[in-house]
Amino acid sequence: MQAARSPNRGARLWAIDELRVLRDPIAFQTLLDALHDPAKLVREQAVNSLVCLCQTNPTCRESAAQALWAHLSEATDEMAQTAVREAIQDIEEMT
Repeated sequence: MQAARSPNRGARLWAIDELRVLRDPIAFQTLLDALHDPAKLVREQAVNSLVCLCQTNPTCRESAAQALWAHLSEATDEMAQTAVREAIQDIEEMT
């Protein structure tokens, strides 16, 4: 999870994607923090990784959906907003 805080955008992107694969709830806060990353690709991957984490960790779903609702207002373009809305819907359908 240290790589998720790297000054290198590529390292952060790699780390957030790996957390998607691992789906370990210990990574939850790291993924939430990545929603505020300066790099758009890292933010987008954080959204995807949160959805995957929620698939296997039901206890994360409510907090993830709340964080994504808050993140929705920060999404800078229509495609990003659509992706966040779809992620929220995916998580809400899991419950």
